[in-house]
Amino acid sequence: MKISLVIPTYNEEKYLPKMFKSLSQSTLYPDEVIIVDDHSVDSTREIARSYGAEVLVVDRRNIGYARKVGMVSAKYDILVSGSADMIVDRYWLENLTAPLRAGFDMSFGRIDVDSDHWIDRWFVKLANAYSELSFKHLGLIWASGDNIAIRKDFYHRILGFKELKIGEDIELIKRALGRGKVYYARDAVIYTSDRRVRKWGRLRFFMYYFLSYLLLNSGNVINIREYEAIR
Repeated sequence: MKISLVIPTYNEEKYLPKMFKSLSQSTLYPDEVIIVDDHSVDSTREIARSYGAEVLVVDRRNIGYARKVGMVSAKYDILVSGSADMIVDRYWLENLTAPLRAGFDMSFGRIDVDSDHWIDRWFVKLANAYSELSFKHLGLIWASGDNIAIRKDFYHRILGFKELKIGEDIELIKRALGRGKVYYARDAVIYTSDRRVRKWGRLRFFMYYFLSYLLLNSGNVINIREYEAIR
């Protein structure tokens, strides 16, 4: 089964080379990488093409829409949703896609933080432990669209990502749970940048995402007008 990796971007020239470098050092490389760019004004598109990625340009500041466009354009059997500011573990893609090869319809992995501060690292460690327990025992989802794999046929059967600026990931997983087999791949690890924590502060960051988590898991769709782009 071949793999398509879809990554939405907006002014990611600082992070994209780090992402591709980590991906090149992993045990499994995707068969295609699709960059869905929302009219970046830096060199994002040029950098992506220099690494052999296919670049699609959209004109709507909406991450759910960007992921949707990339998934529809993808050629291969396994669709993987990632991010431009992720650093992937060496075994990330292998561990994320293994459940699909074993018969699951969808899997989502663990998000760690690329931060030098112990508070951020410990908070994420606790959040991941909670995520695993709450998913297995309560059916509650703490996940990110930066680390999801799904079978192409299943993705289209459940009508894919909705055009949401936040929560497109949890919303998709909740629909998937009602239609197929979903696996939490705790060993599929990516490290995401701490740029939003640094800009917002830890308290605002925690409260924003915790409230979003509660709303999404209670069945509410968060369709905000704006979501601040931090670069």
